[in-house]
Amino acid sequence: MSSNRFSLYVEGRSFLHHLDPRVKLIWIPCGFGLVMTFNHPAFVGATLAVTLALALSAQLPRKPLTRVISASAFVFIASVAVYPLYLKRGPELFTFLGILYTRDALLYALAVGMRLMTMTTMSMVTIMTTTPSATVLGLEQLGLPYYGAVAMSIMVRYLPTLVVEGNTIVEAQKSRALQLDRGNPVSRARKYAPIIIPLFIRSFLLAKQLGLALDARGFGLSHKRTHLLTLRMRRMDWLFIGFWVIALVGGIIARLLGYGVVIPDLL
Repeated sequence: MSSNRFSLYVEGRSFLHHLDPRVKLIWIPCGFGLVMTFNHPAFVGATLAVTLALALSAQLPRKPLTRVISASAFVFIASVAVYPLYLKRGPELFTFLGILYTRDALLYALAVGMRLMTMTTMSMVTIMTTTPSATVLGLEQLGLPYYGAVAMSIMVRYLPTLVVEGNTIVEAQKSRALQLDRGNPVSRARKYAPIIIPLFIRSFLLAKQLGLALDARGFGLSHKRTHLLTLRMRRMDWLFIGFWVIALVGGIIARLLGYGVVIPDLL
């Protein structure tokens, strides 16, 4: 079975594909910091809109992006339903299913949901536009030890593999009459034991196979390494990362001045 089947990287010639991997690795903490700076949905939504525009410009397959956004939408809906339960600030708006929604609580819940959608989209776009080897080299060039860079690359590389393994186990157990969609929440949680246990066993087997493969290739025998690729920052790299650094610094200043804030004492 080809390893490319489980790789999230998608070949392309877009702007994001040609960016230096170090730039995309710096982009993620800058974007995360920017959305965490504000708790007003208009300001967080602006960052989300820019992130989605970049994702569309990369011409990535819509199916994996749709799955990520759909999973984030679930948490988005959950935040809108949960936060108004204990946040009772601002003018009263309406009552839904016995829950009183206030303006500040609703705006804050929307901002929190948009944060998660922005973070997951940024991470997915970076993974899909950066090869694992470029990711390792970028992390190493940023100062991370080589072993740590390889460990992070392996984690990203095998995440979709575990997802595929989990789906295979679920389908196998369903063929044995396991019904995951029936019963109360407690009984449903117990039904996942026949899925979680085989997935853990399969994960340990994959880890053992990976360790043998690394040993067979002499991983760690030499402390002096050479690289096939040479990273060079170009003008578009500096412009891209400069934009996000300036946006982050400007966001922090705006937050200190009271802009983009619904509830000042909450992050």
